[in-house]
Amino acid sequence: MIGSQAAEGQVRDWWNETHIGAAVARGFVVVAELDGGIIGVAQRGLRGVDHDVYKLYVSSQHRSRGLGPRLLDALIKRLPTAADRLYIEHFAANEREGAFYEREGFTVERIESGPTEDPALDVVWRMRPLAP
Repeated sequence: MIGSQAAEGQVRDWWNETHIGAAVARGFVVVAELDGGIIGVAQRGLRGVDHDVYKLYVSSQHRSRGLGPRLLDALIKRLPTAADRLYIEHFAANEREGAFYEREGFTVERIESGPTEDPALDVVWRMRPLAP
């Protein structure tokens, strides 16, 4: 969606040992495993005082089996008890992702212009309130 050069930059900047290692050390990463292999991963982080889902991926051959909601639940269980909401963002063009988050209780809070003039790359910010 964002092009190979931008995607490579995302991987280089955010999927490196420094960032992932720090997130793992803080307990911000959960994984789904099957037969010793990782089939899903979710990571949360902080944007100021707000808790955000940074990554949520399920292997294509394991989608539609409830792993996404289970990974989200695992992240939520690790949030501080005072956390009252959780944010997530995705590109406007990723309608499948948007529908998934909608089913999981995330509603659109705002839409920000993307990195180009292409509205498909606008960033949709969603928020899910959490029970006290």
